[in-house]
Amino acid sequence: MKTVEKNIGHFAIVIAVLLSVVIAAVCGTESLNVIENTPVTPTTNAQVNSTYGTLFHGSTYRYTDYTKAEDMHNGVVTDDTTLVTVDGSQPHGSQRNPFVIDSVSRWNAFASDMNDTASGIKNYGAGLYFVLAKDLEVNGLTFLLVNCFSGTFYGLGNSIKNLSIVGSVSCAPFISLTNGIITDLNNYNFNYVNCDQQGGIVSSLSGDGYILNCHVEGQVSCNASAPSVTQRCVGGIVSMVHPKTSENFNNVYIYRCSASFSATNIFSSSTGNSIVGGIVGCRYRNALTVLDCFSKHTVECGTAGQGYLGSLIGSFADNGDIRIENCVSDVKQSKLQLCLSLELAAAFVSAWVENTANTISNINIKNCYLIGDGERNGSNMALFPIIIATTADDRFYRTANVENLKYSSRNSTVWTPSRNSFKSSRFNSEPGVSKVSNVSALLADAGESSSPLGNNIWDKSKLTESYTYTIEDSPVINKLANNQFD
Repeated sequence: MKTVEKNIGHFAIVIAVLLSVVIAAVCGTESLNVIENTPVTPTTNAQVNSTYGTLFHGSTYRYTDYTKAEDMHNGVVTDDTTLVTVDGSQPHGSQRNPFVIDSVSRWNAFASDMNDTASGIKNYGAGLYFVLAKDLEVNGLTFLLVNCFSGTFYGLGNSIKNLSIVGSVSCAPFISLTNGIITDLNNYNFNYVNCDQQGGIVSSLSGDGYILNCHVEGQVSCNASAPSVTQRCVGGIVSMVHPKTSENFNNVYIYRCSASFSATNIFSSSTGNSIVGGIVGCRYRNALTVLDCFSKHTVECGTAGQGYLGSLIGSFADNGDIRIENCVSDVKQSKLQLCLSLELAAAFVSAWVENTANTISNINIKNCYLIGDGERNGSNMALFPIIIATTADDRFYRTANVENLKYSSRNSTVWTPSRNSFKSSRFNSEPGVSKVSNVSALLADAGESSSPLGNNIWDKSKLTESYTYTIEDSPVINKLANNQFD
């Protein structure tokens, strides 16, 4: 029992130390290279920041609006977007006259501006609006990551394509999102190698933040052992969700996002953690809402002290309310034997580490459909929704509410713990949790027109065994935003 408590405490300490390092690194004052500006489109009256382009006066654009997400999720409205008519007389950088990024050079200038107060843009873009006006093909080009962002970024359904990052602490187009909004952005065919914290859109999300209608596909891998890496965290959309420094329980909202990726040889040190989740890697002491999201990924473990492997979420750690509704996920986890001291492999989420000095959280899970396949030493296993450290199960059980969570597997042999320090949570036997006999039946249930997944959000024709994920055909992609210029 003391060994388990020591492991759990180590997990929490590692996260806390890592957060302080990440926040200090990404929101510092490191000087970055600014690419030469390109000409801008004339506007009516407004003074133009020549780093960015402009949209034509009188033109329109559309974005997924977080103020409409709840009503869309609940079936009250049939459109969760807002249409903006551009007014060139408004200040450049306002919502009606946003800063336009339409090339890799302008993206690089944007990334530099967010870390350079001399640019005239302060507080990492807070209060300002940026739009991506076209796809960015970055293969073979210098592409700067945005160290810290606190503004509003509308992707307009466009994609960053073929982003490759090797050997960085944080890997994502946005290293840190702090009190910001990102919507309608795709990351296509990314490839991250030997990164510590890696996300399809954001590496580190702190404070209050919104990510809506963002979609990714790619791969992450490690090609060597990692004796000094205390934590490796992978999330399809966000690597790590946590509060701002000296704050607790900020709110993060993720809506209509999807991810498909492979994670191979996910190493950490022999006493470290490897954490992988389809949408979020690790959620630490922050309120988190995930609505209408889809993930499909594979994990091949590398040697690690502790493995926290989930489908939608890699791990819940410490306090903060959790709400997850109307989600579908499919995960296959292999080489689980390489997690040396703790192997928490789950079809939904692994681990629950609670600091008892803080308020116990509320966990609400509703209308989720989960597929979990595992492999250990060549033996295939069916995964349970939640695997938890033995000492934490009582705390988790009394805070969790569940309604209509269904799970299945392509394997028939049920997962069993390799050590006594963790187990299938009592939560898995709740009346609101049910096991479905096979994957086809589970997906057929989710794909029924009468299922609780909203018909105005979900393309249920994609919920089949034969479906192959692409960003363009994501089951939850917001076509009003993504196809607005087709």
